[in-house]
Amino acid sequence: MVTETWPPRTAEEMLALQARYGSDFDIAAAVNLTRNAVSQARKKLGVPAHKQATLWTETNIELLKELWAKGMSAREIAQEIGGKCTRNSVIGKAHRLDLPARPSPIKATGGKYSRAHRRKREDASALLRLNQPAPEMPDHGRVDSIRSYQADTGPVMSCQWIEREPGTPMCGKRSHPGKSYCAEHHERAYMRPKKDKAA
Repeated sequence: MVTETWPPRTAEEMLALQARYGSDFDIAAAVNLTRNAVSQARKKLGVPAHKQATLWTETNIELLKELWAKGMSAREIAQEIGGKCTRNSVIGKAHRLDLPARPSPIKATGGKYSRAHRRKREDASALLRLNQPAPEMPDHGRVDSIRSYQADTGPVMSCQWIEREPGTPMCGKRSHPGKSYCAEHHERAYMRPKKDKAA
């Protein structure tokens, strides 16, 4: 701890603290003061704020491009660059530089079809089953639950879509498995973003 050198009496003493600790925040932690107190002392001495060294110098950017082209992983590139470089900073910089995308290890295909393709097929077959009306729910004078039960298929959810007019009942059609709405209202509620990428 350097409490005996606080407050600095000259600009040179403040520059020495910046060289040793860095930013006002780091100096404040070292001398057990607030960042604001350090900033005021620095300004009183006419010393500019400490400039953080940027991670992405021209040398590091060129190294990133070279190692990315070789196919090294983001973690390996971060270790090669060193310092405070992390896997996420490498991925972010590669994205901003528009470097070619890498195949994701998570999206690896297992078998004949990929996971996404199988999910689309399952959703399509579920949509065919969903266009049937939901079973009649018993009227108990009030709605206790939106769940009903069929002996052969188990619990069935009905569409919870309510129009804006007061007193309008819920749609009542069978909803997507695990979703709140039927196929028609699901389309209205969740619009997919358009994939419009100019080449």
